[in-house]
Amino acid sequence: MNIVMEEKKYSVSSYGNAVARAYFLYPRFPAAQRISDFYAEMAEELHTFFEKAAGAYLAEYENMARGERKNFEPLCIRLFSSAAFAEEEIASIVQEYAVSSGKELLFYRKFCQVWDTERELLLPPRRFLSRRDAKKAEKNEFYINGEHAVIVENLFPQAQTEAGRRIRLCDYTRETKREIENISSRTGEQS
Repeated sequence: MNIVMEEKKYSVSSYGNAVARAYFLYPRFPAAQRISDFYAEMAEELHTFFEKAAGAYLAEYENMARGERKNFEPLCIRLFSSAAFAEEEIASIVQEYAVSSGKELLFYRKFCQVWDTERELLLPPRRFLSRRDAKKAEKNEFYINGEHAVIVENLFPQAQTEAGRRIRLCDYTRETKREIENISSRTGEQS
């Protein structure tokens, strides 16, 4: 399976200072046009959101007194994608989406998709997990790492920091590995 990562970078500045930045890294499947279109459309919608938010930040920046501009916190929107698992009939994509203003994290979420690449369809968790685990995965996210199905629970903004402890992005999710059987038999293929 051939997966190509597309990269898009955008920035808005005023008077030589960065006001907003965006970085999108998303997959493209040369052999699966519908899947590629899904991610390209997602990136386009994020770009539209970025343009609106950057416009608001730019107006705020330009309305600030000159001396206050040095303390301005720029907007940063990032989407990172990776292929957690890929073989001819299945691809599992994990995406991390973060929005921040300076050092303050405004939003964080991990998105996961498991694709049947031959039929270009999203696969439900019940194909890989027990009924109880599938129910939990349907309320959250899940991906395949080749050996396990991993249920991802997004905890942002509920995750609390302890006094004096630095919080990391991984603290905003809880991942639980579950055993799966033969992946190809779970996708409807006959071995």
